[in-house]
This record gives sequence, C-alpha cells and structure tokens, in this order.
Amino acid sequence: MRDLTRSGHAVHRAEDLVKDPYVLEFTGLPEAAAWSEGDLEAALLARLQQFLLELGRDLFFVARQKRITIDGDHFYIDLVFYHRALRCFLLIDLKVGRLTQQDVGQMLLYTGYYEAEEKRPDENPPIGLILCTDKNDAAVRYTLSQSAQKV
Repeated sequence: MRDLTRSGHAVHRAEDLVKDPYVLEFTGLPEAAAWSEGDLEAALLARLQQFLLELGRDLFFVARQKRITIDGDHFYIDLVFYHRALRCFLLIDLKVGRLTQQDVGQMLLYTGYYEAEEKRPDENPPIGLILCTDKNDAAVRYTLSQSAQKV
C-alpha cells in the first residue's frame, strides 16, 4: 500500500488509465436530483483538487469551456487537461443522461481537432473522456470503428 501511495496508479494498458465508474460524490450534488451539465462542471471545478485525484496523477488543468472553431462553427469542450506522463491532452465532455452516438461523435470531432491543430509532433494523440450519468456500451461499440476501439 505504501508503494502505491508513493508511486501512484501504474499504467500498463490503456484500460488502466480510465476508471469505470468514477465516484463523484465529493461534488456535493444530490444523487436523485435533476441537475444540469453546468451544475456538474461548477461542482467539479469548485473541488478541482479532489477531481484531479479521482482522475489520476500527472494531470494539469488547461481550460474550461475551451472554444474551438471549425469552419466558422464554435464548439465548447467542457474541460481540457494535459497528462504529463502520457504526453497528451485529455478532453472531457460532461453529459447528463444516457450516452448517445451523437455524444461519441462530438468527442471524435474534439479529439480529431486537437490531433490536427493542437498536438505537437512529440506528443501523443488526445484522449477523449465522456463523463455521463448513464453509460451506453452499445452506443460506443457501434459508433466507433473496430480500429478506434483498440486504441
């Protein structure tokens, strides 16, 4: 236990990086109440240190509601972090409700933009993370191609 405390969570596979599920009780939001994505974002940022510890180590906060413009259309990425050990951006989209294929497609747009426009040559491709209140494994499985699922 002491070694884990000193070294943190070891990442040997991509699956080791992403927890499922995240425990966000520290936000103070009531469990059964109807709240918005903005409420969740505000609660997470109010407790940013605890949120970073929940996500893992070596993360640096970059932006909130990061605006990207693609062909004149504006999009807003809820939270952007940089992972020092993995040398890549971590893009987080917050969704209240069941995950949809549109949510996955939106995240693919964000990661595609970051890979083309923000990533430096010595960095790895960005990671997209959708935090939702009700996951939908089938929507993810069928929305992503077989090659994208193996990354």
